[in-house]
Amino acid sequence: MGRKVMDGARGRTGRVFYDGSELCVESWDLEITAEEGDMTNSCSAGWGEVEYGVQQGSGTVEAQWDITANPHDAPPGLAVGEIIQLKLFIHSPTGTASGPNYVFQAGIASIKTGVTAKQKVMYSFTYKSDGPIVINAQEESSGV
Repeated sequence: MGRKVMDGARGRTGRVFYDGSELCVESWDLEITAEEGDMTNSCSAGWGEVEYGVQQGSGTVEAQWDITANPHDAPPGLAVGEIIQLKLFIHSPTGTASGPNYVFQAGIASIKTGVTAKQKVMYSFTYKSDGPIVINAQEESSGV
């Protein structure tokens, strides 16, 4: 069986925008889950039955931080507990801000900052969606 891939899609073409600003992203992930309710009862004929309810997305964004701008600032524009708008692009051609993406409001659950021996300052944050997640499979601009 052959594989089906998006023409020219590479991890390096993924992009992340928050509140209209682009991050120098190294990676991002999104997991969408739904609460599972056990509906098994005496009429289930010995089989488990489930029903799914509330959906939520969660994940992590890892990015590089240009600390030379102000070494005492928090990672760019982020604060734990803040609600931001995230746009996660799977593939965005060079020089454009369009492509398949996820758009949603997200609450910042945690922020982590670290350095490497090569002086690259990294930060990451975890998030949970706050409301619906819009999945744009077609080309759509980032709005920036």
